[in-house]
Amino acid sequence: MAERNNPPQSLLASDNIQAEPGPPQDRLELLVLSGLDAGRHTQLVHGTAVTVGSEKGVGLRLEAEDILPRHAEFTLTDGGLRVRALSPNAVVQTGAIRIFDALLPFSTRIKLGSLTLGFQHRAPGNLIEILAREGFVFRSSRMMTIAESAARAAKTDASILITGETGTGKEVMARAIHQLSMRRNGPFMVLDCAALTPTMVEAELFGHERGSFTGAERRRAGAFERAHGGTLFLDEIGELPIVHQASLLGVLQRRRLRRIGSDAEVDVDVRVVCATNRRLEEEIHAGRFRADLFYRLGTVPLHLPPLRERAEDLEDLITQFWLEFSGCKPEPLSALQLMTLSSYPFPGNVRELRGLVERSLIDGHWPALPGREVKPPAEPSTTGSELPGQSFRDAKEEALQAFERRFFANLIKLTDGNASEAARKASIDRPHLLRMLRKYGLRD
Repeated sequence: MAERNNPPQSLLASDNIQAEPGPPQDRLELLVLSGLDAGRHTQLVHGTAVTVGSEKGVGLRLEAEDILPRHAEFTLTDGGLRVRALSPNAVVQTGAIRIFDALLPFSTRIKLGSLTLGFQHRAPGNLIEILAREGFVFRSSRMMTIAESAARAAKTDASILITGETGTGKEVMARAIHQLSMRRNGPFMVLDCAALTPTMVEAELFGHERGSFTGAERRRAGAFERAHGGTLFLDEIGELPIVHQASLLGVLQRRRLRRIGSDAEVDVDVRVVCATNRRLEEEIHAGRFRADLFYRLGTVPLHLPPLRERAEDLEDLITQFWLEFSGCKPEPLSALQLMTLSSYPFPGNVRELRGLVERSLIDGHWPALPGREVKPPAEPSTTGSELPGQSFRDAKEEALQAFERRFFANLIKLTDGNASEAARKASIDRPHLLRMLRKYGLRD
């Protein structure tokens, strides 16, 4: 910040500012990123000025003490975003530069007193819609509450710690948060901490210079640099050796890093989302995880419950997976099927259920659950095999052929006619697949 006797440089509308070309194709959101009013936002529509201040009736009302009743005005134009201070006493800055009336790029972050504001394109749907596109569907009130918390957190730059058992969808949730955030046009980088050996942790996180160690034949950017402007997802953060946790904490706090073998520091602008299936509080008590890193990473904690604790989501998930693999919806599950599935603990959670549905379609019957028996949901009948007068053998053969015809038609459609890929996906050899395709007139 500039000293009192050396006021910051200012920007006027007449200054030659390099703005981004053309108006965006959709609306933008003006969002408070940090400060007392973090998370508050409003839509910006091309050509319409939005007033920001503390008085009632303005486009975006803020409560921070250093915000004036009518503090600033934001307008989306053909050449960029016009930002205008509405009072000589209104503090409006970008970095150390004071703004009175300026045209700025969409990526600019602006200080209004103690608050930081930014712009983002309107999200492509809400979080539940984004998750559904990834096959993560639910109706349970518990998951709805978690989704609401995740959606609020996505609007900020706060660090997020996602906990839950293996297979509960932690990475899917992290990706959805990124897609909903103002960083969605930036990269989404994934680093699996469980796959890192102790000797490669800092090189993978922070990068290295050429010749900094044996085998370093060229400079390589680490995960933080590659995620600059976007989101870094640190999976299995509980596996990170404690000797490296202080280095990670330092980068998170200073937003600067030094590559291995370099004396220069590099600025990084990254939002960090972490996930673990460990109980980090217990790891802290055991001396395997730093408490200060835990509190830094877990600004917003999200816990994804295991599938056995949200049985009301089973039917929707099965329908989603069945549709994904077969191209058609099954008949609703019977009460007995639901009861049998609901009583199974699903140690592999959603990932196990997905595999179960896929195997049932490939094998033609529902795979056995340990200690339980459950039939697959029926598909809509198109064969008429339930008509009286048919022998059991004829009805069975007709039903089998109907299933095979649908299965292989959907399979070859999903693989765009690639027989080799279809054979691999169905776990059968290629000659057998070709015979089945010829049998049902699906291939010459």
